[in-house]
Amino acid sequence: MKKNSLKLDPQLSIVIGIFAISGLLVYFINKQAGTVWQDFALVLNNTFMNILIFGILLTWLEKKRRRRHINRGYLEQLEDFRFWRSEEGVWRKVGILRRLRNLEAQLPDLSGIEMENAMMESWDLTDLRLNHANFTNAFLWQSDVSRTSFERGIMERVYLENVTMDGTNFDKVYMVMADLREACGKKAQFMCTNLEMSIFNGARLEDCSFEGANLEKATFEGAVLKDCMFYHAHLVDCNFKDADLQGADFRQTDLSGCSNLSYAQLEQAMIDETTKLPLELHAEQEDLLKKMKQQNHGPVRAHFDNNVPHYRSKPNLQDHRRSRTILDHF
Repeated sequence: MKKNSLKLDPQLSIVIGIFAISGLLVYFINKQAGTVWQDFALVLNNTFMNILIFGILLTWLEKKRRRRHINRGYLEQLEDFRFWRSEEGVWRKVGILRRLRNLEAQLPDLSGIEMENAMMESWDLTDLRLNHANFTNAFLWQSDVSRTSFERGIMERVYLENVTMDGTNFDKVYMVMADLREACGKKAQFMCTNLEMSIFNGARLEDCSFEGANLEKATFEGAVLKDCMFYHAHLVDCNFKDADLQGADFRQTDLSGCSNLSYAQLEQAMIDETTKLPLELHAEQEDLLKKMKQQNHGPVRAHFDNNVPHYRSKPNLQDHRRSRTILDHF
């Protein structure tokens, strides 16, 4: 069995070699010139310090150059594999992204990247541009996607439990059956997003916009929806059991098909004459409206007037030869 020999860093070996040769050269010159030992030691110290400083500088520059070269190689591979949809392609991209994050490299625009079935537990996916990306059935448990844009992407059955999503853009994303249990975030955008049958149980959301979103059969059991906007959202069979609706804006919204809504919940929310309540709350609607007028809520902070675009329908993925031109038509 071979013994492991001691290996030195190439740059460090060069520095040691230069120092040894310079020391011998200085010693030989001083001996020939008859210089006393004290003068030789002084000159040797100066030489050593110069070599040490320049050696450290050269080593730092070389490592920086090498890191740039490695980053460039990874980025080129990531661009080459961006639209590779197979399982192998996704695993390779996950590995490349992990190495780039470890190197603290600045990631480029990754719009349209194929990440179906990707396993990315506890990842830092902040401040990225992932528009039109395919994260179908991806596992992003406990990841941080703050300030990242997934606009017009495909995230069907995506697993986003315990994620952090402050300022995340999910506008016009196809997110049917997404799992967002215990997710937390402020100012996340879900405008015209298809969230049919999605789960928000225990989520803690503040000042998020579900304007024009499809929330049919979605569940918000035990969720905190402070100051969230539901203007013109599609809420058929939506479950709000034990949800905290403080400041939630349901003006110009149809709640008639929702379940587990109580007077106490709506008392904390915002409604108006255009809000349609469930049948069991019709008797309390007038009393609720009186309290709303006393609170003097401001105008609806909607991005659209009455012409709210239709929520995202299921995209046609039969022809998967993607280009940005095709994606913009989704």
